[in-house]
Amino acid sequence: MDPVVQFVSGNIQLQDWKNKYASLMALGSIAEGPEKMKFYEMLMYSLQNLLQMFKDKNAKVREAISWVMARISEHHADVLSDPSIMSQFIFCILDAVKDRPRISNQCCSAIMKLASSLEPTS
Repeated sequence: MDPVVQFVSGNIQLQDWKNKYASLMALGSIAEGPEKMKFYEMLMYSLQNLLQMFKDKNAKVREAISWVMARISEHHADVLSDPSIMSQFIFCILDAVKDRPRISNQCCSAIMKLASSLEPTS
């Protein structure tokens, strides 16, 4: 996980949309694998910056962050379950649903996966 985190942190804030896109794709690609607590800590540190990417001027970056949030919703819903984080997340997702179809599709997937992941078990 460390090489990916270094890549992401070194490229995600660059101006070129390709760097942001590549960083997000790398982050989303490792969402399922790493130790939960380590990924949780990294997400808590960077979640505000990630949510800001929903406002990026490039549609590919917005599509990638929507996909990343769907992956996080599926594999790390506990990060988003904090009420203050959940409200910010839902606000960003609901606003992004109005975006292009590919972005909207990923946002709907994120909502569905989050609801499924946080569903109480009996």
